[in-house]
Amino acid sequence: QAYAEQNNFEQSYKMLSNFDQNSPFTEQGLFLYGYAAYKIQRYAESQAVLNVLVKEYPYSTYTRQALALIAGGYVEQKQLALALEQYIKIEAYYQEKLQELAHFEKVFNTAENLLVFSDELHQAAKDKTNQQWLTTSLENNNVSQSFRALKSISLIAKQLITHKKKSEWLDQVIKLNEQRKMNIAKQHESNNNKLLIRSLTEKVVSLKNRIEQAVADDNGYLFASPVERKLLSRIDKSYESLNVLTGKKNTQDYIERLARIQGVLDWQLNQTKPERFWQHQTLVRSLENNLANAKIRYQSVSSLLSESTDNKVELNRSNALKEQTLALQETTSNVFQRVNKRTKNELNTFVIQQRKDLKQHLLHSQSHMAKVIERLNYLEAK
Repeated sequence: QAYAEQNNFEQSYKMLSNFDQNSPFTEQGLFLYGYAAYKIQRYAESQAVLNVLVKEYPYSTYTRQALALIAGGYVEQKQLALALEQYIKIEAYYQEKLQELAHFEKVFNTAENLLVFSDELHQAAKDKTNQQWLTTSLENNNVSQSFRALKSISLIAKQLITHKKKSEWLDQVIKLNEQRKMNIAKQHESNNNKLLIRSLTEKVVSLKNRIEQAVADDNGYLFASPVERKLLSRIDKSYESLNVLTGKKNTQDYIERLARIQGVLDWQLNQTKPERFWQHQTLVRSLENNLANAKIRYQSVSSLLSESTDNKVELNRSNALKEQTLALQETTSNVFQRVNKRTKNELNTFVIQQRKDLKQHLLHSQSHMAKVIERLNYLEAK
């Protein structure tokens, strides 16, 4: 390119004859190579290279210059018939591109969301023409910046949707947790754990007192079963009745019989006193364990219910965040609409400029074609 700018086309031609056709600058390289060949009057080679450019890159701005050079090569070689044929092709090319551009303009102006329009267009296998015009428009700095802004805003919108879903999920978790606590509170009330703790405490205290008294008095009666206590009570009442009858009736046989029954019962209680003492101690330990567990459950439920206030705070905080998210979503949507509108304006500006350039090239080629036709008519008239 430096040699071409210095009008040293011979050197430029030599340098470009072996350029890498897989480089990012292939379009520019092909054009400069063809242009250099044209300037040193290697027309056939110039036209061959420029035709490759036209075929491979039909929407390139270099192609529009290449078309004129191809026709100019025929004119320079006095091949006016071929030049006319080339100008007819050029005219058809520009008319086709103007029609494509008008269709592209109509399509993107009817699209509500240009980002969706762009994505769908790139996925559409058949709509190659509009795809190409969109790609060409993205070479414009203003258009590409607007599309990048749309993508950034769209990403923020997606993040806000995700955040909103997480907030809704958190709300649901908090509400379910609150409902669970209410159910536990109802169960807690129905079980009446306070009454259970009081009852177990009284039983433990009573049993401990009984054991201490039995040990202190060495009295096995305190370990008597309900049936045995009932029998001991009847014996005591029988003695009371006999005392009333003393002197009035011979009660000796009854007294002896009661003494034998009481003796058997005393012997039985004394024999089983160690075992009953162990049973009472085991029962006390069991009741103490139950009492401890009941207290733990009561404390656990009480602590859980006291957290209800914390849940309400979290729920209020979640609702506030949700409102902020909704406000941000609305703001993001408004910004997206404004940028979407601006992008359409940039695309329309691009289309206006492209249409202007295409028409100028068309008029220029038609002017040269008219000169070629005039020259052919002159030659035929001679």
